[in-house]
Amino acid sequence: MAPTPQGPLEAPPAQTIVVTWEGEDEELAAALRDGGFARWALPRLPGWRFEVGPSTESNAAHRAPNLVLHLARFPVDESFRAAVRGLPIELEGAAFTVGRVRYEIGPSTILAFQRPTPSSPTDPATWWVAGRNAESITAAVDEILFQSVNFGRRGRPRPRFDYLVEESSSLSRRGVWKSEGGVVEPDPTQEVDQIAERDLAYERLVAIPTHGSTPSRVTVWAAPEESQRRDLRAWANGLEATLDEFCLRMGRPLAGAPIRIAIESDAAALARHAGALGAGVRGSRSDLALVFDSRDASGYRFALAGLLLERSGLTSDLPPALQPNFMTAPQNLSDTVQTHSYPDGTVHDVVPAINFLKDNIVGFFVAAPLDWGKHTQINHMPNRQQSVDLAGNTTNGQTGKTPERLAMNTDRPTGTLAS
Repeated sequence: MAPTPQGPLEAPPAQTIVVTWEGEDEELAAALRDGGFARWALPRLPGWRFEVGPSTESNAAHRAPNLVLHLARFPVDESFRAAVRGLPIELEGAAFTVGRVRYEIGPSTILAFQRPTPSSPTDPATWWVAGRNAESITAAVDEILFQSVNFGRRGRPRPRFDYLVEESSSLSRRGVWKSEGGVVEPDPTQEVDQIAERDLAYERLVAIPTHGSTPSRVTVWAAPEESQRRDLRAWANGLEATLDEFCLRMGRPLAGAPIRIAIESDAAALARHAGALGAGVRGSRSDLALVFDSRDASGYRFALAGLLLERSGLTSDLPPALQPNFMTAPQNLSDTVQTHSYPDGTVHDVVPAINFLKDNIVGFFVAAPLDWGKHTQINHMPNRQQSVDLAGNTTNGQTGKTPERLAMNTDRPTGTLAS
């Protein structure tokens, strides 16, 4: 029998949702309005209202919402700290504890919870969500809101949870509270803890010896059964020599603590633990994480080189800023994607700078021997060449004719615009 096509999702009764925070935060407001719940669920929920903004605006707009989410950025404010009283949550400066498990606060860390029961039957359901960046906070808010309307993938209900801890989009701990004798604790029978699973897997790893430097600048960790592979041990033994080569090219020694490389059992484990796939990705509890295959050795070199450049600070060196007329805010760029941001928040405004050069610089004279650049092939485009045979090249490639005027290559901004 052919499967019955699934009809439209049945929407629950209309509700008002208020998402609020202290102070102005336009980045967070924009992320929430562009989040999955606002874009996908709201159009399917007739009559529902979704209010986003600072606490004063939201409170003035709606006195009786059905669901309230209070958002904060780490380090959290006093109102957030007051909300955890009576719960198995402890807040520190750079970490927090949930049910006796401590979590360091990283760039994507999320802590979200609701109290077991409202203060009174008429109070709205209330959640508290804290994170560092708007993207992670929005993803957590979406999770809570989709749960509140019971919308899951392809219409399947989502598992209920009362608390959520996230290290990344692929590593979380979630579950429900239980209360015994007035004491609230996580219910271990209804908890899904991917972070603990990762930690347990990493505790099993053993170090593979490397040779060439004392103390070692790089350590490779693998499961006991993986650590005996000859190809893996041979690769690990060559890493110190690879570091010598890279440091020589950079002109500086390895910066920071020794590099830790974790060998994952398969691609699924790599995706769960590191949140990404590839030939060497940044790990959650290691500098690099990878699924070893000797045929991917060049990819591991590339990932290791990127890590060394990042540690050395070479990748943070900026080209000179241009004159003020040729600097702009990122949102005002006229036509070009610009990757270098300066301490004052401005970037190069490349298109006006190039146009200025084209309009104001016609050409230049070069004092050089007459045979400079001889035999250089220019393909009849002297204004597009980096070096030109002044003695032998002309517009038609024959000597003895009047040479075409050589214009500078205006495809590249020069130091003439630098401040």
